[in-house]
Amino acid sequence: MATLRKEIPVANAATPVWHAIRDFGQVHTKVAPGFLTGLKMDNGDRIVTFFNGVVARTANSLDPASRTLLVEIQVPNPDGKLMPGTYAQVDLNLPRKDPPLLIPSDTLVVRPSGTLVALVDANNTVHFQNITVGRDLGERIEVLSGLKEGQRVIVNPNDSVQEGVKVHPVSGK
Repeated sequence: MATLRKEIPVANAATPVWHAIRDFGQVHTKVAPGFLTGLKMDNGDRIVTFFNGVVARTANSLDPASRTLLVEIQVPNPDGKLMPGTYAQVDLNLPRKDPPLLIPSDTLVVRPSGTLVALVDANNTVHFQNITVGRDLGERIEVLSGLKEGQRVIVNPNDSVQEGVKVHPVSGK
């Protein structure tokens, strides 16, 4: 599944949310009624609320100037937590034949030699691996090559993380 994220203003709390979702490549052809979506709203006090919704319909036409697609997402709001004028982040989970590997964006190490990630091998030893990145999705980055699913990466590697150093990994979950 590919996830597209876009900050959107919430319309009227009693009506479905309408907003133009920015086109990411050719994905717009796959946005169709029935796709499940997720909505994340941050009230500014570090309280994050999650909502589930469904794509109800689309405009079926891209705006050629902005490359956006108008999408209606119906989100149940029985408690009135989605307020008019607030912003939410929408995730459109779209099926892909060959989905890319996604890693947290704060795992990247950018050096003159290229873009790297710090891996931890089976012996808990650090190894820096060159990777080729694809799209930047905000909190996550697509990895096109250089990394395999299941490999362990170090989040926020600092200067003390060096090639060949033994580490004591902890789960980020």
